[in-house]
Amino acid sequence: MSSVLTEKVSDGFFKLKTYWKKPPKGYYVSYKEFVNLSLGFGINSFLSVLIGMATFDVAKDMMIHFNVSMGQAWLFTMINALVGVISAPIMSMCIDNCKSKRGKFKPFILPATIITCVAYCIIPFIPVAWNSNVLSSISIPAIPWLGLIKSSNIIFTPAIILIWVLILIGTTASTFTSQAIAGIEQTITPVSQERANIAAFRGLICNIPSSVANAIPGVLLMLGAFKTETYGKNTIYPLVMNQILFPICSVFAIILVFFVVKGTKERVVLTKAVKEKVKFRDGAKALSTNRYFWIVVFYSIIISIRGNINIVDFIRQYSYTDNQVLAGVIDFFSKTLLMNALVLGMVFGPLLIKKFGKRKVMVYSNIGFVVFALLQLFMYKVPILVVVCIFFQNIFVGFDYVTGIMTSDALDYEQYRHGKRVEGFWQNYSRLITTIAGIFVALVPLFLAAFAGIGFGDDYAVKMMDANIRDKFYLYRSIVGLISGALASVPIFFYDMSEKQHGSIVKALRIRAVKDDFAAGTLTDRQIVEFKEIVDYAEEYNDSFIKERLNEFADLEQVLSMYEDAKAREDEKYAIEEQEDFERNIELETKKLENKIAKQKAICQKKGISFDEEKFIRDCVYKNRYLIKLEKYADIKEQKDLDTEKTAQERFQKQIEKEELKYQNLLQKAKEKANKEQSQFDEKAFREQFIYNSKHIIAKEDYAEMLVERDTARKAKRREKEIEEIEKVNKKLQKIKVEIS
Repeated sequence: MSSVLTEKVSDGFFKLKTYWKKPPKGYYVSYKEFVNLSLGFGINSFLSVLIGMATFDVAKDMMIHFNVSMGQAWLFTMINALVGVISAPIMSMCIDNCKSKRGKFKPFILPATIITCVAYCIIPFIPVAWNSNVLSSISIPAIPWLGLIKSSNIIFTPAIILIWVLILIGTTASTFTSQAIAGIEQTITPVSQERANIAAFRGLICNIPSSVANAIPGVLLMLGAFKTETYGKNTIYPLVMNQILFPICSVFAIILVFFVVKGTKERVVLTKAVKEKVKFRDGAKALSTNRYFWIVVFYSIIISIRGNINIVDFIRQYSYTDNQVLAGVIDFFSKTLLMNALVLGMVFGPLLIKKFGKRKVMVYSNIGFVVFALLQLFMYKVPILVVVCIFFQNIFVGFDYVTGIMTSDALDYEQYRHGKRVEGFWQNYSRLITTIAGIFVALVPLFLAAFAGIGFGDDYAVKMMDANIRDKFYLYRSIVGLISGALASVPIFFYDMSEKQHGSIVKALRIRAVKDDFAAGTLTDRQIVEFKEIVDYAEEYNDSFIKERLNEFADLEQVLSMYEDAKAREDEKYAIEEQEDFERNIELETKKLENKIAKQKAICQKKGISFDEEKFIRDCVYKNRYLIKLEKYADIKEQKDLDTEKTAQERFQKQIEKEELKYQNLLQKAKEKANKEQSQFDEKAFREQFIYNSKHIIAKEDYAEMLVERDTARKAKRREKEIEEIEKVNKKLQKIKVEIS
């Protein structure tokens, strides 16, 4: 078992080393670039700590220091929505019309990140005393049908106003940062499956910063590193914790900017000769007719309502005020395991997408969420069990990242329809819509609190200490979360872009780019090679959609005539890169071997034993993937090849024995069944059928013809199935109305 694990670890490191600078075949992103992108998302992770802890919300510890009321939170949401409506079109035009040599997203990341950090770092240093001076107030009359039994009073203080201004500046700037980094992810590769892999595994890396930072307060509380402060009967963290944590997170966020800016590339299938300029009106008009845009937008709105079901912060603050240790455990759990439950969805996402497709994965994940939301509804009076339910809900929430892949695919679809890349417009037009919708979504928790007995101007901390009010509050939020969780599946049912359909769209975009770049004289060797692959694919599978796109290209044959030379240059370039990479590895491994020899010599001398340097070198080279390829170690390679062949034969023989044992068991059962039914049993035919379907026995030389026959039949069947799927996809593709100016 240990040898197998060692071999897998070794293979993993070898794969990491091999693809560190050069991507796997068929993909575009090297592992180094992937790490840089993940570190870029680490910016968002660090900023999320600032934004999360300084959210203008009655449940946040920092805001409890400033006695924030539900009414203030609601009014701030309205103002934030208004700012969002104004800033969305500006952001769209800035991003989609950016002509920087660094790309359309990178120029915005550093300044936006710095502004965000500065704005949020000021907030915990605002004197609490500034909250005692009331500048003005607004009276909200009683509205019984909305749960407001009595009138409320919303007050304004210098502290509250300054917090509002800083959060507005910070959230606007952080939106620029997050949209720019998301834009890089959406354009880093045109391959849908690679996008899924990247989105999943970068989640494993980029969530680490926020998980660690968010866990620190709970850990320090349990260890007694600082004392909590009491507000009424509510226990909260002191502001000094934020005063220390915020600057640290800010410094790391700014450092990570340089990784994503310097270490990633934006890759879109665009004509090199054409520089786009997109007006907001045109971008909005195009997206308004994009059904996939509305699917993602509606889903985003629904899950924002679904978020009401997460009441962990309320449970920590109000359900266990008499048990500081348990409150600390819940806080630590919510900031670590609860948050990282999302990672499970990200890890298994690519495998499930590959097998079932994006739509089914999203539908099934929503069903899983609803199951645990229903359990929460039955357990709302037992807060600790509610926390467990929310943990499992978060596992399924983790699959929500798939909508980001849907967005990338839909952007390719939009480019095919109208010939323009509109990442910025997508993000900001959707933000414009969700912001407007957010005005009403923000009312949901306010009305739920009102129905539970908490008015807009009430002291939230005092009201939540009433067990009756608290139980009602938990119940209403659980009901809303359950209903919205079920409704979230509805828009996903209308998402019908399969992986194969997206693949055809990308091929059509490549043909279009080759056509335009050939006319402009900017065609590259790689484009020619990929173009030939598309032509071969269309011929092999008789893809009518791709053939029609190829027939629209008058200079098709001229480009194909350039293939041999282009392929030779690409192969030569690849061979040079391979050789350079090999030489670098040889140099590194040689130095490592010399160090190993020196260390082993020193150890042997110290112990007073002889050192067989030749044997030591043979053992090291035998295990080394690079040194063994050198001519001077040819005899070692020959011996390893013999050993590898022997091991493979032994393993193959064991597999044969297992299958033969399986055959004997099946044969006995088949004979017993035939005897019971008094039917004739053809053992020869049974044996042939078993061998035909076997994995290893059929690989023996005795059955070589049968293996060829089976492989040919299966290949033909797969091809037939592929052609059927292509024909179905093409019917959908033919309905797409293409309008390119």
